[in-house]
Amino acid sequence: MANEEQILIIEQGVKTWNDWRSKNKKIVVDLSNADFSNSNLSNVDFRYANLAGASQLCKKRGRSPKYSRDFIANK
Repeated sequence: MANEEQILIIEQGVKTWNDWRSKNKKIVVDLSNADFSNSNLSNVDFRYANLAGASQLCKKRGRSPKYSRDFIANK
């Protein structure tokens, strides 16, 4: 299950999320089963994040999410 606090951070936008990630590299990110169907995730730093079952992560919206090659979504 996705971490609600982390969902709230990512909903604040790409810059806020990426700034938070760069300051919190050791925190385990759990965005599993999150619904991102209405989100633009271009350039979001998802390194080492649990994205199992998260929706719409690889849907083309401009550029692909950063490091998208490290996970598989939308199966």
